[in-house]
Amino acid sequence: MKRRPSLRGRLLLALMLMTLLTLAVASGLSAVMDLRLFRDHMLRDLNVLAAVVGESCVSALVFNSKESAEQRLATLAGEYQIGTATLYDAAGDTFARWERPTPSGRAVPEKASRSPARPNSTAAPSADWCSAHVLRSWSARRASMPGSPPASPS
Repeated sequence: MKRRPSLRGRLLLALMLMTLLTLAVASGLSAVMDLRLFRDHMLRDLNVLAAVVGESCVSALVFNSKESAEQRLATLAGEYQIGTATLYDAAGDTFARWERPTPSGRAVPEKASRSPARPNSTAAPSADWCSAHVLRSWSARRASMPGSPPASPS
C-alpha cells in the first residue's frame, strides 16, 4: 500500500513551489530591467560622443577637409563599443568614415536620413540589442546646433 504525503508535506511543497516561482519571476524581471538600463546608458554615452566628435568635425566640413575629419573620427578608436563612425555632408552623402580594424559586421547607411517630423533636429537614436545608430546634425551656424544658445543678431 502506497503512503500518501501528509498535509504538512503538501503545504510545504506548495510553499516551496510558490517561492521558487516568485524568485524566478523576480530574477527574470531584474535581468530585463538591467538590460534596458544598460542599453539606455549606452545610447546616452553614444549621444554624448556623437555631440563631442560632431562638434569637432564642423570645421572639417566647413573647410572641406576630409583628412581632418577622418583624424577626428579616428579618436573614437579608444571607445571599445564603437565599430564604425561616419560623417555625412549637408546633402546626406558620406564625407568621412572610420572603421575599427576588426570589422564588426554592422551596417551603416551610406546616405543620412533625417527625421520627417523634425528635419533640422537631432534624430532619435535607434538601437537593437547588439548595435546602435546615432544621427546628429550640425551646421556652420551655431544657432542651428542642438542644445546651443541662439545666435545674437549682428
